[in-house]
Amino acid sequence: PVSADLEALLLDCLAKDPVARPRDAAEVARRLAALDLPPWGEEEARRWWAAHGPAQPAGPAPAAG
Repeated sequence: PVSADLEALLLDCLAKDPVARPRDAAEVARRLAALDLPPWGEEEARRWWAAHGPAQPAGPAPAAG
């Protein structure tokens, strides 16, 4: 789960209409800085990866038969 404000930023980044997206990385950084997010640094990232592991690529599709 993420906060409503972070969700709004993520959805803006994914908007189909380019005009609705943030103009550049600086705008994204400004908007992120304005959010009240818990700290997330290298140690938090290490713990997350230790708990969740890297994503596993999808294997080949089963052969039709």
